[in-house]
Amino acid sequence: MKTRVETEFLVFTIESETGRTYQVDVSSKRGAYLGDIVFHAPWRRYVFKPDCGSITIMDAKCLIALATYLGELMADRQTNPLHGRPDGREP
Repeated sequence: MKTRVETEFLVFTIESETGRTYQVDVSSKRGAYLGDIVFHAPWRRYVFKPDCGSITIMDAKCLIALATYLGELMADRQTNPLHGRPDGREP
């Protein structure tokens, strides 16, 4: 995974990697922090957690960019042996 991805309006920056999952900061291109993408174990999916201290407003383009990036993280988890079970299989 690239450590930084920019879309038309959003910037995704991998802040940490545990060897199994990523934590990604999401910000606007203007630098406003919007929230984090984290792996939610009960759902076995990456999810977006908006920053509770601010109001996040997104249009369809932003939501599509966010959903696309979440899909890329999930695809990486399924194909990269470091991001699943230690034996490389999805739980």
